Amino acid sequence: PMKRASAYLYGERIVVHASSRTAEGLWILRHPCTGFPRKCPDEELGKAVRSALSASTDNVPPPVQWRDCLKPLLAAAGARSWKTFAEGATCVEIEQEGDSATLIPTANRGAVGGFEGIESKRWVLGSPPDGSLGPSLRRQLAQVE
Repeated sequence: PMKRASAYLYGERIVVHASSRTAEGLWILRHPCTGFPRKCPDEELGKAVRSALSASTDNVPPPVQWRDCLKPLLAAAGARSWKTFAEGATCVEIEQEGDSATLIPTANRGAVGGFEGIESKRWVLGSPPDGSLGPSLRRQLAQVE
């Protein structure tokens, strides 16, 4: 089964969280949702991505309150609201099937449109160690539009 995580660059923070699929097929934010200083060690960032991917599951129940779904993300980023966060963040989605990881840069469509994967910029990493996953993710976050 596919596993997913997302990473965001917001100001001087990088936030990584797991994503899990509901029975209806929607991907939603799940724990762990962890914030780091932008200049954290690459290996620490790689380990956070691995941890988030490991926690990604299928058939989770939908949130009871949808508006509460983003609270962990906003807290980890130090953002006051989704609107503020969405206006200033860049995002890279991470997918894993088997041992192969893929980074998918996104286009920021603002508070209403969210972050939309740019399929033409998918970057298949294969099975990178944590020490190289961190810098690869950092490069992609810096290049997102």
